[in-house]
Amino acid sequence: MALSRTTLLIACLVLWVCGCESKSAGPLASPVNSTQSEPVPSRGATNVNVAANPQPAASPISGPGFVDACALLDKAEISSVQGAPVQSTVPNNQLSGALAISQCYYTVIVPEGSKNLSVHLELIQTDPKSGRTNAVKDYWERVFGEKPGGKEEVEEDRESGRPLPVEGLGDEAFWTGNSKAGAVYVLKKGKMVRISLGGPDDVKTKIEKSKKLAASVLKRIS
Repeated sequence: MALSRTTLLIACLVLWVCGCESKSAGPLASPVNSTQSEPVPSRGATNVNVAANPQPAASPISGPGFVDACALLDKAEISSVQGAPVQSTVPNNQLSGALAISQCYYTVIVPEGSKNLSVHLELIQTDPKSGRTNAVKDYWERVFGEKPGGKEEVEEDRESGRPLPVEGLGDEAFWTGNSKAGAVYVLKKGKMVRISLGGPDDVKTKIEKSKKLAASVLKRIS
């Protein structure tokens, strides 16, 4: 009987350990909660948001070159794209390793029963106090460094939600995700811009709307 109980206890312990490992091994780790400076999401990810689990920085982020995301879009620009007035803006700044992440969430007034038309702007830049100069570029290369091949692969990316090149923005730009959860990512002058829109629009429309907002943001990035 003692042997039987010992065998059962070992089996339960093995199952418990395996279960914990399977839960913790997610495909994407948030750099905010990671012990590493900047984790490397896979190119197959449908939404590469480095601040998926935001935590406020221990102290206000400041320093030469730091830009607050809420200073990069006017309410009128949001309203012209989403077709409704902006009700409020919610800022959030945080640190993740050598990255300084500034977010601005715009809530938009919509008629009762309508879809959420919010806009989420995220600006990822190098922490002025980190002493590093290429943190954002290095992160971008690890996320988007594998470029799509020919036309067939681009079409496959469009259907699968994998990063899709977006022309005419910054040094380089991609769309990831789908109509329900997608965003445009832009790299320019060592900074990374992410824009996601709420609402019922399809992927093509959301990309075009995001491009208009991104163009306004890029004009204000020095």
